[in-house]
Amino acid sequence: MKTPEESVCVIHMNDGTKLTFQFPPQVGPEMIGIELEKALNARMLAAELDGSLVMIPTTSIKSVQVTPAPTPLPRFVIHRATFYGKG
Repeated sequence: MKTPEESVCVIHMNDGTKLTFQFPPQVGPEMIGIELEKALNARMLAAELDGSLVMIPTTSIKSVQVTPAPTPLPRFVIHRATFYGKG
């Protein structure tokens, strides 16, 4: 069960499947922007899940959703947006 300080990550794959997991805070707020920049430039997304290392090529990923959004968000992120219809 998710605790209040944990986040939930949903990785939507190009083939229509998804991988969902929860995780505790990974870095302090001052490092979130730097780590997001690194993730955007990485060839693999890696996570330790239940004692196993899972590595997913970023070319296989359609999108990644993290809830709640980490704070503070970097300046390149569009802030306070809402979904509008379906695209």
